[in-house]
Amino acid sequence: MKKLKAWLPLIMTAALAAWFLSTLTPPPDTDFHFNEFGQLPLVFNGRLKPMDSLARNSLLEIREKQTLDTSRGRAGTKIQRSSPPTNGSST
Repeated sequence: MKKLKAWLPLIMTAALAAWFLSTLTPPPDTDFHFNEFGQLPLVFNGRLKPMDSLARNSLLEIREKQTLDTSRGRAGTKIQRSSPPTNGSST
């Protein structure tokens, strides 16, 4: 019983941490399939790139930021990457 009392706080902390980390996944697309659209292949300067990567790199060159505040166009939405690219390339 003493061993259980010693391990109980660690077990509870690990369980709560696992639950909290499971809630950090991005919400599913309901209106428009943004993640699938970002994976569309495009040819730019002779290279095949996903749409998300090309748009992010172009935005970084133009504004020196990877986010865009579109509050003037829509109700305060921000365009921001929700997850890292799945193909393993950053450009």
